[in-house]
Amino acid sequence: MASEPVFKVLTNAEWSAFKESGLFAGNAADIKDGYIHLAKKTQLERVVQKHYKGVKALWLIEFAGPEFLSGLSWEPASNGDHYPHLYGDVLKYPDVGSVEAVS
Repeated sequence: MASEPVFKVLTNAEWSAFKESGLFAGNAADIKDGYIHLAKKTQLERVVQKHYKGVKALWLIEFAGPEFLSGLSWEPASNGDHYPHLYGDVLKYPDVGSVEAVS
């Protein structure tokens, strides 16, 4: 699991703030849960449908560096699939790989 890229889904406002500051400490759900929620590519559709239904402008931000990936915790969700979580840190702009707009 630790070698495949992971993604963070961001709203337009979140992506703009991340680019401007260079750091992303999480959205309201991340802060409430105490970690930053991420997803594998195969998990993105479920994440978008469950948490971003009706949001028109979204961004898929890829993180793929071995150092970044090694710091993730993989934990089971209600569907039994393991999702990557980032504890005790923030997302940093230099760790960003590809960026894809979703509308």
